[in-house]
Amino acid sequence: MNILLKKLFARHQETGVQFIKFALIGVLNTSIHYLVFLALYRAGGMHYLLSSAIGYCVGLFNSFLLNKIWTFKTVNVRKDIEFLKFVVVNMVSLLVNMITLQVAVTLLHLIPEVGQIIAIILHTCTNFVGNKYWTFYQIKKNV
Repeated sequence: MNILLKKLFARHQETGVQFIKFALIGVLNTSIHYLVFLALYRAGGMHYLLSSAIGYCVGLFNSFLLNKIWTFKTVNVRKDIEFLKFVVVNMVSLLVNMITLQVAVTLLHLIPEVGQIIAIILHTCTNFVGNKYWTFYQIKKNV
């Protein structure tokens, strides 16, 4: 029973550390996302949804590399398949972001800058779960 509890605690501790790393990378990528959004929306006069989508995609490659190497440390997997999964999870997260932003602006009557912040918070949860349990998931072998 004691060994089982230690394994359970270690697994949750690992997930906690991964979430912290994921969040730190997310702060960097979210900053990039938001700055590109602001630049395109404010300075470029682009529609807020298109501005947000482009900003989101700019951080995609950086996010993949840092999360693969630092957060989840995956090895011995086909990088093309892993990247494809990463893109799918991010597109689902982007959809969550866009729907949230649209609802915030049209139904809640928030300005896009505030709606975008709310959307970022909601899509972060979708993104972490999808990447941890699908994109970068590896079965741990007892050595």
